[in-house]
Amino acid sequence: MFFGEGIIITLKDANKNAIKTSIFVDPNDLVVHDADLMEVVNALKESGAEAISINGQRVVDSTAITCLGNVIQVGGEKVGVPFEIKAIGLTERLYGGLTMPYGYLYNMEGAGIQVKVEKSDNIVIPKYSGISQFEYAENVE
Repeated sequence: MFFGEGIIITLKDANKNAIKTSIFVDPNDLVVHDADLMEVVNALKESGAEAISINGQRVVDSTAITCLGNVIQVGGEKVGVPFEIKAIGLTERLYGGLTMPYGYLYNMEGAGIQVKVEKSDNIVIPKYSGISQFEYAENVE
């Protein structure tokens, strides 16, 4: 388990008011997709996140984030809306990297996705519970 300072990002599908604002709305832009979660995770890594989780599932380099109908799988576990993404790292750097004007979250919010970013000193992220298997790498002793 990991504990430290960082940020919590909550993503929810667009509400009914966003749908009514334009007659030219693409319904795909109104829901959070697996690609959106991958973009946010990548932005967190670029901003120096040391540990990341999505809805309580630890994200590591080999974690697959895939679409499975109306839910998303994170490391083989089904997760749904709202998506709570926690990241441990230097709070101000993470916050700045994710809330910058015209960044990915900015654009998601502009499309109607509900986005909330909070700073926290008390983030807990579970340790990775999966098994790391390598095809080409070997342990050296």
